[in-house]
Amino acid sequence: RSGLEAARYARELQLVLRRCGASDAALEDGNFRVDVNVSVARSGDAAPRERVEVKNLNSLKAIRLACDFEAKRQAAAWDAGDGVDRETRRWDGAATVVMRAKGGAEAYRFSPEPDLPSTPLRA
Repeated sequence: RSGLEAARYARELQLVLRRCGASDAALEDGNFRVDVNVSVARSGDAAPRERVEVKNLNSLKAIRLACDFEAKRQAAAWDAGDGVDRETRRWDGAATVVMRAKGGAEAYRFSPEPDLPSTPLRA
């Protein structure tokens, strides 16, 4: 799992949206933005570690660089014994920057959209 993999996935999604006529999906025009959730874990970890959301990525290059930077940032924090806070960050072209802290699960009450059917995804 890498920034390159995330960028390739976004590219495939972009192509699907274009092929089916749902959107131009032009990152450069602002009608397609990508938010990524990044977390790092060591082999053998029993549970996933805290994730960080990076918002509004507007190019495949930004997706790749932001994911790779954030994974390295988190790994260094865990290695230093600092841990990682659940937060929302943005990409400034060189680093991810904190936008806001996220609350607990109660702050993010999930309500399914009743008009949208579940869609199973395959890798």
